[in-house]
Amino acid sequence: MAQDKQQHFFCTGGSEGIGLELARAYIARNFSVSIVSRSRKKLDAAVEELQALAKESGRTGRLFSAVADVGVCEQVLEAVRAAEAALGPIDLAVANAGVAIMGTFLDAPVSAFETTNRVNYLGVVHTLKAVLPGMVELRSGRMVIVASMAGFVGIGGFSTYAPTKFALRGLADCVRNELAGTGVALSIGFPGMTSTNMTANWGPEGRAAKEMLRVFGSHEHVSVTQAVRAMLAGLDQGAYILPNAWPRNNALVACCAGPALLSVPLALLAALLAPIMVLWNQLTVRAADRAMVKLRATQAAEAQAAVARDLASADEERRLRLLGAFTECMDTHRKGH
Repeated sequence: MAQDKQQHFFCTGGSEGIGLELARAYIARNFSVSIVSRSRKKLDAAVEELQALAKESGRTGRLFSAVADVGVCEQVLEAVRAAEAALGPIDLAVANAGVAIMGTFLDAPVSAFETTNRVNYLGVVHTLKAVLPGMVELRSGRMVIVASMAGFVGIGGFSTYAPTKFALRGLADCVRNELAGTGVALSIGFPGMTSTNMTANWGPEGRAAKEMLRVFGSHEHVSVTQAVRAMLAGLDQGAYILPNAWPRNNALVACCAGPALLSVPLALLAALLAPIMVLWNQLTVRAADRAMVKLRATQAAEAQAAVARDLASADEERRLRLLGAFTECMDTHRKGH
């Protein structure tokens, strides 16, 4: 993508995490930048930071922000219309907004599946529907989908989250093929565990997910800066599948991407490492199964201990009540005499 004119970068989930880091990068590249988020407070803080960054670096890119829930198609359409009215046609759009509601399948309520699917999958569909027609009409532009390594490996605790990322892989493969000959390109990135607010806010319901990540050696997070640096390298090369900050994750993507269009380095990596990655996957999945059995046993023991504590507490309370009643009875008896 040529950099000799000011272009328009648009990003959902742009007020924090990967989205905000991408916005910083494109401000530094003198793009005009539009960011979208559900939170006006976070948007205002992000815009203030980006304005300061632009001023400090002497960039002239303009800024636009819009409040929208990507799970509501009309809100995304309106945000895109407003962004293009303010800053012109979108040259590079990133569907980044997402949500992680952790929990095992049996424990998670149906509402968690509905919310995650609405934001993570349909939110991307809505963004593509809002942006791609204009790009196709102009025969120019690039659309980027931010998925996750959870779209390659389904493990315990990710039952609400991983299926939406698997779905994005299929969506991206289909849309990339359909855009052939239109002048519009599509890329998809699969960041691993990244230090964002989305992963920092896991509560007790994220216990199974954390345990499984330890088994897979993915419990250590890369910084947002590292994740975005890897993505930018791929975007600059016009790659369909964007690189990951973890070399091991790149190997897994290369081996599991199926019919997806791989860059030459990734294709060579896949050919060399496929047997090793198949073996690694088999061993790790079996280790994950053992870890889940152990976790279930631990949780059962903890539940039994909690019940025992409750019973002991209840027995103590009953003993105190009986003692109180006996004392009251004796006091009444003494007063009667």
